[in-house]
Amino acid sequence: MKAILQVRFKTETQNQKTVAEKAELENQIARLEKERQTIEDLADARVQEYQASLSQSQARMKQEAEKRKRLEEELKRVRLEKEEAAHQQAKVATLQEQMRQEARRERPWKRN
Repeated sequence: MKAILQVRFKTETQNQKTVAEKAELENQIARLEKERQTIEDLADARVQEYQASLSQSQARMKQEAEKRKRLEEELKRVRLEKEEAAHQQAKVATLQEQMRQEARRERPWKRN
């Protein structure tokens, strides 16, 4: 009888220990699950931040490209205007020279 009680006591003690270990493991699993969820949420937030930053960077790059294109077009226009002004100035200088030569031919006695 004593042996049966000892076996029963040992079995109950083992069962209590097993139940306590099971509860501890369940608590640990719950904590780990919460930690995993927290890490996952933080990772999702970081991904969203990076995507927003990337989107902003892409928008800035697009704006810079458009600005550069406008400036290149403006530079081309200014160069053409400068070239046209140089042609006009050359024409004016040629006409002035022609007028001086005609004036010398008409009045050969008066030399400039």
